[in-house]
Amino acid sequence: MSKRFDIRILKNQVFELQKKAFGKGLNSIGFFSPELSSKLAIYFFTKTRFNKVRQRSPFSTKDPLKYTLDGQELALYQFGQGKRTLLVHGWEGQASDFFKLIEPLIESGHEVWAFDGPGHGGSSGNSSNVFEFVDIIRKLNEKFGPFDYGIGHSMGGVALGLASETRDFNPQKIVTMGSPNKFENILKAFSSSIGLSKKIETTLIDQIEKKLGRKLSEVSVEKAVSNSDTEFLIVHDSDDKWVPFESAEAIAAQNENSELYKSQGLGHFKILRDEQTITKMMNFFNTDKGLSRG
Repeated sequence: MSKRFDIRILKNQVFELQKKAFGKGLNSIGFFSPELSSKLAIYFFTKTRFNKVRQRSPFSTKDPLKYTLDGQELALYQFGQGKRTLLVHGWEGQASDFFKLIEPLIESGHEVWAFDGPGHGGSSGNSSNVFEFVDIIRKLNEKFGPFDYGIGHSMGGVALGLASETRDFNPQKIVTMGSPNKFENILKAFSSSIGLSKKIETTLIDQIEKKLGRKLSEVSVEKAVSNSDTEFLIVHDSDDKWVPFESAEAIAAQNENSELYKSQGLGHFKILRDEQTITKMMNFFNTDKGLSRG
């Protein structure tokens, strides 16, 4: 086992202990002020930990465009020419997570766009959330699009799905990879991971719903895609330990223009680099009529 991997495991273990300690502190504060406790929980929920740029070719050999959006300076990358395709990374990921996809996409005639979300990679900030990603997708689509295709990993797939809920972002095809379905479940999983009391969890959900102006139970990828004309390829690994395979099944069941692709043994992250999965996506994009069944 490498020293680098040992350090990463140690950092994750320390972070898990910090989460539990933070949760206990929030519960104590919540005894006197549930509102203050839930505000602190939102801060912790949206704070990013890793914003160091990972050097992966071809991203490492290309200077990113610096695009300012709502006061945030985003690192934006563009490769190739052809059908405009937007890549959206997951939570605490970055654009270079898609490094294995760039060459196949360019060879297939795509103009590839990718960005580091706020607080991620080479972009400014130290926090973000899925709704900010949705807003960025729509604004990039207006500025540099319209995008014909989209690929999103994990939370990036959620953001693409939610962005497609309205006609101002209407790509022909979207691929989601290891993506959760219901935002409410994501929030409750976070609450459980730090040991929040049900009282504070309820207050937390109430505060977010007031800010959004809608019930969290209504915020899901399956609902967003249910009335969409966009074709979806839902890619998910049966051994994904981060997001259950049932999320992919629920999303695929709500859109007649969707196909569910199940891989095995790749988990949540290796799926991004798997040649068979990448070939499946290229076939999906290159099929003009209907979904690729190969």
